[in-house]
Amino acid sequence: MNHNNKPDMGMPIYMNECDQCTVGGMRIGMTYVPMQPWEAPYTPDEALRAGTIFSCLFLPFMGGGCK
Repeated sequence: MNHNNKPDMGMPIYMNECDQCTVGGMRIGMTYVPMQPWEAPYTPDEALRAGTIFSCLFLPFMGGGCK
């Protein structure tokens, strides 16, 4: 860590004229977060089993590679 409590990546971290955080002149990251439409939530028991309260967010992990 450097004296600014920011990770020292060997390159200066600064805000450019477009208010974008950059490292070495390259943009650090960009996000895209679509709006989630409202839907009826799972019941508490269903939500605990699924790990989410909304069915559109239920993405079970299928380990074992591509099939």
